[in-house]
This record gives sequence, structure tokens and C-alpha cells, in this order.
Amino acid sequence: NYPQEKTQLSPDISGTMVVYSEWAHICYDSSRASPYYTCPDIYTVDLATGNISVVSSRATSQSFPRIDGSIVVWHETDTVSGKLEVWFRAMDQGQEQFIGYGKYPSISGSKIAYAYSWPPNLVIYDIQTKQRIVVNTTSENFEPEIYGNIVVFSEKDAGGEKVFLYDLSTGQKRVLTETADAYPRVPRVFGNLVVYRDYSRNSNSELYLYDLSSSSEQRLTSMPATAEADSDVHNGNVVFISSFDQNSDLHLYAHQGFKCGDGICLRMAGENKSSCAI
Repeated sequence: NYPQEKTQLSPDISGTMVVYSEWAHICYDSSRASPYYTCPDIYTVDLATGNISVVSSRATSQSFPRIDGSIVVWHETDTVSGKLEVWFRAMDQGQEQFIGYGKYPSISGSKIAYAYSWPPNLVIYDIQTKQRIVVNTTSENFEPEIYGNIVVFSEKDAGGEKVFLYDLSTGQKRVLTETADAYPRVPRVFGNLVVYRDYSRNSNSELYLYDLSSSSEQRLTSMPATAEADSDVHNGNVVFISSFDQNSDLHLYAHQGFKCGDGICLRMAGENKSSCAI
């Protein structure tokens, strides 16, 4: 029931609130061969009421929105410097606010984690205390995700990439994945579970789950010609998109078990067909 005439991307949800970016206005950049181009704005939709609200619609390219409660965070391109900036807005309080230069922000409560390109650092900013923690990384880090006091991110290292964890309560950074020639990317965390996809360990793109409580890794997919993308984890459930039977389907893996009859195509690790009758 929502407008479909414009391209909408990068949805995220918290409670009944969904945030997304929409290619909605014209931007100008004199350095481009075609200086006028379409830019995205940030919107929210309340699933309880259907109301759509503008989060930010300034004349910049705004993308990668994330939401927790009433707070929305995103990155955008500065029209003068061309650098990526991290902004946030408390929807129940007022206007958007600039945090700093960076990209790929994630939010949990009052804490925002984002990547800073050069020098390569992980930054955690607390909206309430206005304190900023900078974690040095050996190379550029990608798409950090924060949940409570835990931040996970992928970082290039000798021999490939690794998934790292930074614990705000202890100030310690440690490696989660030690496999040689692995390229894990886009980690997501909820509770004790971290999910990420690896591009090369098995000559294919596969999905893995790491349990922080047992310090164990589990491979979730083993289907040939599979390209996992857009995975997420919540309350022990992992959702991801995978190519299977020449189609791109939405899959769900229940780490703690599941019951049939919910109208969802459920696949367990290593199975080639639905665990429930459709």
C-alpha cells in the first residue's frame, strides 16, 4: 500500500517502525560527467498506523539507514568535500545531527558504531554521553554491527579477511574467525549469535554462524551455486537470501529449533528442500 513509483532500498526495522532510503530528489555534483543525478532521502513508515515520515531530505545523497527505537542513523555524502558523513535523528525530539566522518553506521540504544576509512578505525559514539571511542584497526573495516556492548566487523588481515569482535564492557578486541584464505563479510549480531557470509573458504559464498557462548562456528549452508546475501539474526533466528533452484529465495534458520505451520519456507543446514510442507 506504499508508493512504488520510486526505488526504495536498505530497509531496517525496530518494533513497528521501518526505515528505508528512497531515490527521491535531484543532486548536483560539478565533478561528474553528468552533474545532475538522482539522490536518495531517508524515510520511516509506522506499520501500526501506515504513516510515512521524512527523516532527512537535504540536498545530499543519504543511504544505509538503521533504526533502534525512535533513533535513525545513516551516512551521506558531503556536497563540498565528497566525504561520507554519519548523521542521526531522534524522531521524537528534533532535527538531524552530525556525528563525524565515516560510513556504515549501526545503532543499539544510545550507541552508534561506524567505520572510518583513513586512518582505518572503528568508532563508537554515545549519543547520551557524547563520548567517542576509537578502536584502531590494521586496515579498513567493513559494516560494523553493534548490539549492546558488542561490536562485530570484518577487517582485512594477512591472508584474507577476518571477523573481529570489540567488547565495550572490557575494551578488548579479539578475532572470531581464524580460518586461512577466508573472506568473511557483513557480520550481524544479536545476543550471543554472530552470522556472516564467507566468499572463498569453500570456493563458494556460504553462510556461517558463530555462537559466542560456546566459541563455536557452524556452517549453515551447503548448497551448490549459492550466493548468500543480506543476512540478519534476531532472537536465535537467521534470515538470508540465497539462490536455489535458479531462484532467489528467502530462507530462515532457527538455531534453537522451530515449529512448522507458520507459513514460512524453513530450511535447515545441509538440507536441499523445505523442512516443512508448504
